[in-house]
Amino acid sequence: MNMPNHGFKSGEEGKGTLGCVFAIVLMVVALVLAFKLGPPYVNHYGFKGEMKQVASRSGARAMAMSEENIKKDVIQVASKNNIDLKIEDIKITRPTGQIVINVKYNVPVNFFIMTHDLSFEIEESSWAVGS
Repeated sequence: MNMPNHGFKSGEEGKGTLGCVFAIVLMVVALVLAFKLGPPYVNHYGFKGEMKQVASRSGARAMAMSEENIKKDVIQVASKNNIDLKIEDIKITRPTGQIVINVKYNVPVNFFIMTHDLSFEIEESSWAVGS
């Protein structure tokens, strides 16, 4: 009676095929993670770069700018970088001669089976030493 070989040559056990399938699955998982996690991190780094400008502008006009105006500037920059920010996420302190802006926010990332919150924090000072 002849036994079917299921596509394997004589003496092969299918380990190469299994390794190839495993490698493909790992690459697909890596691509999904890159597409899901990439945009929040890119937006965060863009936002962080523009926050340095907001902090230095606020420090230059420290007497003329109220905390509400600074928070509005921060929210405007955040929305430009596709970040949903609330007023409560922004803390402003005014130590001697400078302005420090601290922003903490979460970005929900929807994976296919669960949702995970990525936490980000930015602290920028109107002085270059604090940045």
